[in-house]
Amino acid sequence: MNDGTLQLPAHIQVLQFYYDWRLNPWNTEDPGWLVKTYPAIDPEKQVRLDKPAVLPRAKYCEIKFAPQQTLPDWQSLSDFQYDAQKLSCVLNEEEPWEPYETVTKAMEAEPQYQSQLGGYAKWLQGFDPPENDNMELLFQLDSEVNADIAFGDQGVIYVFYDPTQPGEYALRLQCL
Repeated sequence: MNDGTLQLPAHIQVLQFYYDWRLNPWNTEDPGWLVKTYPAIDPEKQVRLDKPAVLPRAKYCEIKFAPQQTLPDWQSLSDFQYDAQKLSCVLNEEEPWEPYETVTKAMEAEPQYQSQLGGYAKWLQGFDPPENDNMELLFQLDSEVNADIAFGDQGVIYVFYDPTQPGEYALRLQCL
């Protein structure tokens, strides 16, 4: 269980995510997305670039971060904690997900489709982790009506990183 503290991995102090709306990438193999991370900001190396004239101005949308506990959803629970899923099956054979969902609601760790840093992914269309088992969720980015941002049909972007291989990232997109 994630303890709810909000922080990037120790080797990442600045995170940039690029997404090409024309190519609309859905998976790691698709072109049109990029994650760049930096261990620190060096003011002497900063360069200000003028905004290209061809890009539309993005709407302002305030983002507020708040620590929140996260737990895996029922569909992916066995990949993280097989015994917990097994216990739920013993507690309620006919609807084994019910005891687990009751606990997550009581802990206020119920899956919410929102943008978040770290924790367990809140899968929109079911568990779909990267093939690399070492990967952890770096962030998920939800569509945001107020900012006029929609991935597919009100989807969620999931970006993973490999803590043993800095610079290795994976992407998933799921839509309603």
